[in-house]
Amino acid sequence: MATAGETVSLQITVPGQPTPIVVELGRICWSARREFGVEFKVVPGDSKQRLDAFLMEVAKPSAS
Repeated sequence: MATAGETVSLQITVPGQPTPIVVELGRICWSARREFGVEFKVVPGDSKQRLDAFLMEVAKPSAS
């Protein structure tokens, strides 16, 4: 179980991308049961660009 204040490193697998997005350093902000929120502290340049592009894509309103 994750505990608030812990530090973590993550690899995020994104559909359609050949390699995971790397978060070198993150901090657990909250946790409840099997869920938790992470503040990304250190994301290398290429991963940052890919993460930003992915978040922009999923944040787009869906066409009706």
